[in-house]
Amino acid sequence: MSSFGTVTLAPSGPAGYVANLNSATFTFTNATFTGPFTGTQSITLYVNGSSVTQGTYLIQTYSASNTVMTGAPNITTILSQNFNAGTQTTTFSFQCVLPIPLVGTNTYEFRMTANAAPANLTRTLTAYTYTPTVISSYEAQRYNATTAQQNDSGTYLRAMASFTYSPMNGQVPVTSTYAWRAEGGSWSPESPFSSGVWTAAFGNGGIYSHTKYEVRFTVTDPYGTVNTATATLPAVNFVQGYAYRRHFNGTTWSSWTAGGW
Repeated sequence: MSSFGTVTLAPSGPAGYVANLNSATFTFTNATFTGPFTGTQSITLYVNGSSVTQGTYLIQTYSASNTVMTGAPNITTILSQNFNAGTQTTTFSFQCVLPIPLVGTNTYEFRMTANAAPANLTRTLTAYTYTPTVISSYEAQRYNATTAQQNDSGTYLRAMASFTYSPMNGQVPVTSTYAWRAEGGSWSPESPFSSGVWTAAFGNGGIYSHTKYEVRFTVTDPYGTVNTATATLPAVNFVQGYAYRRHFNGTTWSSWTAGGW
């Protein structure tokens, strides 16, 4: 019998996206035409009930297991091929890229018009509107872990970033991590964070007020959209202050004088 062999689809699973990707790739491995054949055999393609015409799809690769075909495959229109009369079977593999025309369910139908044993195959792909991931805001603070307060002389850091992404019916988890470093140093290992939530204090009590620090946020979705943002904490320069003081010698007080502290 004729068959389309093993069929794989990318994007796989129920979720595709249409904002930045408007096509689906079908790969057919070990498809089989069963004869005997007379004349031209063909595979016709339909998307949402409409036949796919010349120029609207692409056969990317093509290979056959034998040489019974009498011409090169036509890759610019519907796949068709002449066979030597009386040939019983031929096995081949091919890949085609088809449009994803609708947000919602799209139906793809493949019809193999072998003389003796035609075959049909139907696949569906549900497409959701996709919006690329964006880091909308971010900040970092010097932090006093003991009193849980922001403190320019604190020996810890904490950070927060907010991002938006397209969940696409729960099909698109994102990965969000941060790393930090002192100026001129190496980045720390990546640690996870949640959108809009302050991280736990980090820096192990070794943060210095006179050193500049950077915190880098990275958000990645499964479709390759990567967003990064870096918050910078400049070094803190404490300005010298003055206080008035006087001295008591046991009998009288001296005059007030200004002194540094």
